[in-house]
Amino acid sequence: MTRTSHLLGLAISLALAATTTTGCGPFGAEPDGPVELSVRASATDRSAMDAVVAEFHRLNPDTHVTVHYSDAGDLQQELPGELHAGDGPDVFTVWPGNGNPASVTAMEHDDLLENLSLRRFNLTMPIGVKPVTDVNGGTFAVPVTFSGIGTVFSTQALDAIGGAPPRTWTELLTLCDKARDHGKVLLALGNATPWVTQLVTYALVATTVYADEPDFDTDMELGKETFATSDWRTALRKYMEMDERGCFNGDPLDTTYEETLDQVATGRAVGVVQVASVLSELRAAAPGLTLRMTALPATDDPDDTRMPGAVSAAYGLNPDTPHRKEALGVVFKGDQVMRDHACRGASS
Repeated sequence: MTRTSHLLGLAISLALAATTTTGCGPFGAEPDGPVELSVRASATDRSAMDAVVAEFHRLNPDTHVTVHYSDAGDLQQELPGELHAGDGPDVFTVWPGNGNPASVTAMEHDDLLENLSLRRFNLTMPIGVKPVTDVNGGTFAVPVTFSGIGTVFSTQALDAIGGAPPRTWTELLTLCDKARDHGKVLLALGNATPWVTQLVTYALVATTVYADEPDFDTDMELGKETFATSDWRTALRKYMEMDERGCFNGDPLDTTYEETLDQVATGRAVGVVQVASVLSELRAAAPGLTLRMTALPATDDPDDTRMPGAVSAAYGLNPDTPHRKEALGVVFKGDQVMRDHACRGASS
């Protein structure tokens, strides 16, 4: 509860700070006519971003916003090239930290992000967020939501198989059997979408690795630990055990992220291991669905179980946009509305 309260307090403070920002700074001359803004966003943010744009249009009727949604893989491959060519959007999804071509570190290195260090939201951002939004002391992304990786269950489907969210590893495997006995799969898995392949493992290593070794990454950099001899191996073995036990649909390598949502929405799958933003996507696909998100257990002691969490959705600004004021308005209105949207989704 303390950790949840801290994150909610952080979300509120950042949202309030962000909403005071759009009128600040040297934005240049006012436009002579209606402004056209373009946004490129991850498909997983569709329902939340649609809410952002609707609210922005209500407050700014003379500015029209067009959003183009893309799968994460396409976005990561295409966005840097578009910006280099001068054809990039005004506002776009940027991944916190590093690790792909559309991450904060990679994009800033190529001078493709507006420096937001002097914006007021940055004054209240906790120091723990800075490593994934900052490069060389400058802030280049607005963190919009915090997210966890866990198991999202349809409570209707759980009731249909006579089950409950598992609290231990043994209960998880038993629930896989129970779902199969009722003609369902417990967890829809869409590994045809590349970024999905990491999620089950990340959900497991929060318990198998980081619960006992929170400084594992630092220790590995210092040569005190190695990946190959760590309990990442335990998590990977458990992932394989889940597959062998029939916890997943039969063709995960031919199943996309979107198809997993359809499996849950239609009751063919009881749940899915996903990031928290999937809650709003599922609610949009099946408004009558009641959802519950829990940590994925990896041991038979419930007190061991941890859920990984970090900055999730983040947005950056094209440094060459001719509509800086309006583009910042979209970014910071998104910070407020998408946080509200995420909180409502998590409570469903």
